[in-house]
Amino acid sequence: MDFMASRRIVYTSLGILVILNLGLLGTLWWQNFRPQEKPEQESFFQRKLNLTDEQNARFTELRREHFKASIPLVMQITSLKKELIAESLKEKPDSRTIVMLSDRIGRSHAMLERNLARHFHNMSGVCTAEQRDSLKLILEKATLISRNQNHTPKTKSQQE
Repeated sequence: MDFMASRRIVYTSLGILVILNLGLLGTLWWQNFRPQEKPEQESFFQRKLNLTDEQNARFTELRREHFKASIPLVMQITSLKKELIAESLKEKPDSRTIVMLSDRIGRSHAMLERNLARHFHNMSGVCTAEQRDSLKLILEKATLISRNQNHTPKTKSQQE
């Protein structure tokens, strides 16, 4: 394969990734900022934690604030990962650039995790002591499920 064809494949792949990321971000934005058609519908946390309407409204507000604060970081991480992929696929990748991009991705991800911890803290501040215990169990379970889905090897029947 000649050099120009391989560059075209890389640029086409990056273009597709950009379009997919923009589509995903647009979908997430639409889900979180569109007007709620059925405000009387009970939310997951309202059901699981037995939240009052005021608590539920505050949870919704906190979720929106967290989402708005997270979008720039997620976009920055996505952009840095694209740069990392592009650098890694070069014929002679610069190891210093790869290290620098990896470090920036790590710092951005750490900021995202700090924001998430702050969000959890703000959520717990809305809860009663009993609700806080239930919230802790829900968040721990969600973390374990997420980790198991991402790191558990699939069985043969799951792969098919």
